[in-house]
Amino acid sequence: MFNDKIICTLGSGAFAGTKVVLVELKNEEINVAAIKMFDRQSDLVRSRSKAIFQEKLVMERLSENYDDKNINSFSKYIIKLYNKLKDDTMLYLIMEAALGGPLHKHLQQASTIDIFDVDTIIKYSAEIITGLNYLALKGCIHRDLKLSNCFLDRYGHIQIGDFGCSRILYDSGAWISVKAGGSERAPRGYTIIGTPHMMAPECFTKNGHSLGCDWWSLGALIYEMLTKKPAFSNLYNVSINDAINLTNIEEEKEEDKEELNKIFELNFDVSFNNAFDNKLNQSGYSTKTTLIPKVDMQNLIEGLMNKCETSRYNPWNLDKLKSHNVFKILNINWEAIENGTALSPRNDFDKRLGALEIVEEREMKNDQNEEKLTDEQQALFQSF
Repeated sequence: MFNDKIICTLGSGAFAGTKVVLVELKNEEINVAAIKMFDRQSDLVRSRSKAIFQEKLVMERLSENYDDKNINSFSKYIIKLYNKLKDDTMLYLIMEAALGGPLHKHLQQASTIDIFDVDTIIKYSAEIITGLNYLALKGCIHRDLKLSNCFLDRYGHIQIGDFGCSRILYDSGAWISVKAGGSERAPRGYTIIGTPHMMAPECFTKNGHSLGCDWWSLGALIYEMLTKKPAFSNLYNVSINDAINLTNIEEEKEEDKEELNKIFELNFDVSFNNAFDNKLNQSGYSTKTTLIPKVDMQNLIEGLMNKCETSRYNPWNLDKLKSHNVFKILNINWEAIENGTALSPRNDFDKRLGALEIVEEREMKNDQNEEKLTDEQQALFQSF
């Protein structure tokens, strides 16, 4: 389908039949794009057709201009959808290429390249907050916020991506009424989905979840950036299918609650252990101009990871979060971040950019299945 040059494969999806490639486009306005490809003949792709449509719809919603031009600049921190296409064997989501690569790759390199000093972590967090606020304004939740789904652009700014677990909760532009109704009455999703060690407690229940689940994940993400360890390491190897099976336990029965807690071995209380303390005691925790007290950083994380969904930091109390002492000490300029004029969290990031070192430039082999789709397979994605 593409006459453009496919430079490399950036990664494969969590499900077979999905991959993302980087393409050099013959386009005057857009030089490169990332293309997420779904093999229509893959059984897993077909079984996830509803989620794929939802991903497309979410990205379309997030890529639309908002009525308020000032809010459109918030979308700087979201990977945008350029177009969607399909042919006889594949579906394509053509999107913005985050050339800085995923955050987890940079965290792995942090021992040799110090890009995770606390200044940078806090500035990344401020940009993620702005991106999550944009999702709320557009009526969407991400539901899988983690390091590998937070990318950097070529200048080192955050871009939230991979909306494969996302969904639309309410109409775009309805935030004013949703906000007025309060977090207790906000629209909810009920699918148990995401990455277990990053999921909020309510996501493991049958009571549903709302926007607050993404803000819990932000707290877990900040914790992991600081310590290089997940907040709940015993959930790290739990699959989402395991979580679904565990949640099917009848929670009304006390003995079932005990079984659930026994398997998870946690009460979702964040432990600020030696790894956290060691980071705070390192000279690297003293920023270039200031020292952020441990109690403030701990308070920020605990505020985001409050087990009570409606009490944690979320879009309803955003001003309170933005005025937190951690952001005050670093003089975070929220206006500049929100209008897209803030300096990169790493001023020299574009000079040391090696985002694509992990891949090699090559021509794409035609490894697509040449068999024609059945009528049933064709009909499944007819409206894509």
